[in-house]
Amino acid sequence: MMKRLWTWIAVPALLCGCTMASYPEAPGGAPTATLVFSKGHESGFGYSGSQTYSISENMECTDLKKAAVLLWTTPHSEEAHVAAGHRITVMAVTTYFYGGPYTEHGNTTCEGAASFVLEAGHSYDVSQLEQFGGKCHMSVLDSATRQKPPGIKFIDEASCNRALKD
Repeated sequence: MMKRLWTWIAVPALLCGCTMASYPEAPGGAPTATLVFSKGHESGFGYSGSQTYSISENMECTDLKKAAVLLWTTPHSEEAHVAAGHRITVMAVTTYFYGGPYTEHGNTTCEGAASFVLEAGHSYDVSQLEQFGGKCHMSVLDSATRQKPPGIKFIDEASCNRALKD
């Protein structure tokens, strides 16, 4: 039983973190914005999970690169310092596991994407929050104002994924 549980946990975690190139940090001296990626799978519906946050330079996600991988064993958040002044798309993939010793076991995966323009010197809190019933909600807030960035577009994950499947 535990061996099967570890397989459910380890395989998705390895797959989500190892198959994609990493997003490069902004070059020194360039105006930057900070993205703070936080865990969103701690609301109690799942007892462990993984989240992968990736960045694309376009809304079709044709050039996704990994920015952060958060597991149940890692710190609560990771930061990325990204060149500011242009639109990016952040895609989140969350997998969380549920069940107990005498109940049904399983996992749920959900995805979300948001596109917005990075403003130099700003910091953004990015999280994909787990909701009941295997749903997730993508959240992007300016760290200082606690408001959504101007012009943010939440994208149907199918639009972002279409480029990956074609």
